Amino acid sequence: MQFSNPHLLSTTVTYDPDDPEDWATNGIDLVTQFIGYTLTNHVHFTVGITNEPPLAFSLGCQRVFFLNDTELGSPSNRPERIRPVTLNLTGPLGTNGTARLSVQGGVDPVMFHVVNGVTNRVTAETEFPLAVTNDFEHTASYTVYVSCPNLGTCTITATFTPSGGGTLTDSATFRCIEPLRKLVTTEKMNGRYVNPSRLVMGTNAVLKVGANGPFSSSEVEWYVVSGSAQLASDGWYATVTPTGTDTVIVEARFNDDEIQPRFVLPVVQPRTIPVRAFVVEPLLGQENNAWKYNDIITRLDTANEIFTQVGIRFELAAEPESVGTTNDWNLLRAIQVTNANGRVIWQDTAQFTNLVANYTARDCVKVYFLGTLQGEDVAARTTPSGVLMTRFATDITLAHELGHVMGLDDCYWYRRRKKRPTVYLDTADDTVDSVFFFFSERDLGLESGRGFYEKTDTRKVIMSKMLMYGVGKGAKSDIPNRELISLRRNATTPQQTFYPHVGADHINQHNSEVYSK
Repeated sequence: MQFSNPHLLSTTVTYDPDDPEDWATNGIDLVTQFIGYTLTNHVHFTVGITNEPPLAFSLGCQRVFFLNDTELGSPSNRPERIRPVTLNLTGPLGTNGTARLSVQGGVDPVMFHVVNGVTNRVTAETEFPLAVTNDFEHTASYTVYVSCPNLGTCTITATFTPSGGGTLTDSATFRCIEPLRKLVTTEKMNGRYVNPSRLVMGTNAVLKVGANGPFSSSEVEWYVVSGSAQLASDGWYATVTPTGTDTVIVEARFNDDEIQPRFVLPVVQPRTIPVRAFVVEPLLGQENNAWKYNDIITRLDTANEIFTQVGIRFELAAEPESVGTTNDWNLLRAIQVTNANGRVIWQDTAQFTNLVANYTARDCVKVYFLGTLQGEDVAARTTPSGVLMTRFATDITLAHELGHVMGLDDCYWYRRRKKRPTVYLDTADDTVDSVFFFFSERDLGLESGRGFYEKTDTRKVIMSKMLMYGVGKGAKSDIPNRELISLRRNATTPQQTFYPHVGADHINQHNSEVYSK
């Protein structure tokens, strides 16, 4: 630094740094001394290899957004789903001007910024002042936030107008998607159910995610967040093999969003539960209604397909045995009695109890295959004596009844009773939410659109997928982790709801080890 003459009233200052390669601005204090006082000037020297430092303007945002809900046109009340969009200005100290934003695309984003704690909507007419005031970094930034209510692709364009005139522009394109995953056995693939509620040692599990909106399977990245497991992935699918007994958490990443779909999967040891089958012989001339060996095996195979998701397999401990004839079983199966609570219930008759007492050891599950249940119009029933299967039972029925043996309860979203009106669960037609499940973080997820079930599914649709759904037909096969809200078996008003035991956690707590080997 040189002065033309430091002793005159005016002087020329020359600043000559060694071999400048990049533009920089340096602040220097120049002190002029007089008799009795001093005068200090703070001078900025802007240096570089051209006459003017470069001026740059850019806009930055994430490439993929997760779907946001909006309320009455205002930003979402879930701040973690709000995405920042940052305007950056680089130039010499003192550079200033205004920026504007515009959007193109079908997702209709809600843009806003916060000043002194006040949220303000951003429109194409909103101007943002940008000025470089930092001596060292020579940059300025301004952040707005975006909430997207629709799926699709959108481009945000920013225009900066310097105070000296001219314009600079930049743009960024993002996609708004909705990640999806499904619970346990809502889908079957290559003979196995996808997305089990837990992992079973010694077996592989297939996990699957999906997305609504412009997103391809090749962009999904799978990770084991915690726990001991091997992971092989292929787009929407991942195969997980547990290598330890600790709970495994698997995450499917959809780009750089901070919250991603996760699977929380406890690890269980496989169990085999022995079954003994007892067949009631048909009357002469009704041999076509007889239960055949292949019929029994088919029912067990269906049950095992479903219970594989919780590590349980039912296996015949011996060849099926004949026990009585249809004439014997035409004895009254049960009689109606009034219990201590004043409710009319079915109670086994002495004849029936004696008939099923042919095998009394408690080392297996007993299943009786017969034609009909005299005096009842049900397809099957689980009693203290064993499971009763009629010829009206479907393939799924035995699995349902074995669920009762494992300690699970029936669940209903409605009950239709003779001489009574149909009773519906409150909000049965509403889309499902986390309250529906007793423990939502492992069954539905704490955020809309990121649970195991589809966001648009209703409570009655999801409940009808449950193995323990007690009414109607269909491919009932889901065994969630915990309980879900349901009507009581004999409900007469929609308010008679409770949390029946329908989940795999309860199976583990149930005293079913008497059947294990």
